Amino acid sequence: MVPILVMVLYLALSACAMNEPSQPSINSDRSQTTIQFDKTVHFPAPDGAPVLAAPDEYLVEQTADAQLRLVPDKGGSPLIVAADKGTHDLEVSAPFPLVFALNEDARDVVLLMPDGTALDASGSLSGVRARDIVRPRRHYQLAYQLNPATGQVKFGDGATGLRPPSGQSKVSSNYRVGTGALGNVGSPSSPDGELSMIQLQSLLSDRQTAEALARNILVSQNEPFHFEYNTNRPGGDYGQQTALSPESCRAACSADGSCQAFTFVKPPSGVQTGQCYFKRTVPAPVGDGCCISAKRKSAAQEVIGNIR
Repeated sequence: MVPILVMVLYLALSACAMNEPSQPSINSDRSQTTIQFDKTVHFPAPDGAPVLAAPDEYLVEQTADAQLRLVPDKGGSPLIVAADKGTHDLEVSAPFPLVFALNEDARDVVLLMPDGTALDASGSLSGVRARDIVRPRRHYQLAYQLNPATGQVKFGDGATGLRPPSGQSKVSSNYRVGTGALGNVGSPSSPDGELSMIQLQSLLSDRQTAEALARNILVSQNEPFHFEYNTNRPGGDYGQQTALSPESCRAACSADGSCQAFTFVKPPSGVQTGQCYFKRTVPAPVGDGCCISAKRKSAAQEVIGNIR
């Protein structure tokens, strides 16, 4: 499927900026895991104690217990802030942080992981929102449609690169972007629980953010045997073997020219080894938490093949 490649190019060219001086941004000249605050942001620590992130550039890292570590660029001790677990469907090649300004006060730092999980630290400029807030599990997604005939990309509300009219929140489409309970998307500021792609671009600082995200996604799309987490590709099997990890499946499939794709079935509880299923064809993907799949051709190679 090729839309993500086109979305990458679009994001790099058309991200919208929010007209607020407090809007955070990512510096594309530094690490893609770096964010910046130009106002102090209040977060809760894992034990509930207040944590203040002063204006600075921060490296965002995951801790061993799935919290977030903010390492200030100007020196000083790293900040450990509480994070909720969520999911996303972006094809990122490495951990990638975003800062959502969901309203004038709220600031959420979200670290997107390559395996489809996300860590979400809820902060605020006032310090009010960060206290005793219990939120549902969130899912983050960027959604779009590609017109193969024209090469144009359209997002959920049909607009391209412009913020929606004042008061617009509902998006009459299944292609939506934002945050919300698992299985849905939305924003606390949207009464109907939906947030359009154009609104998300407004929340995501500026062109540099879009360029950094675009590069990250593009790297993953250019990788052969890029892992497709929570994905099964049933059918087309010609071989099977036990394996400790999907990396073992990838090495075996890569060494066999007949293998065009594989599916690694995760081991059940109490068992250390899973199963690799090697495929001569590339069966259609099916969402399934049982498995991790991959195909030999990268998305870029498939696009080139379709052009020839």
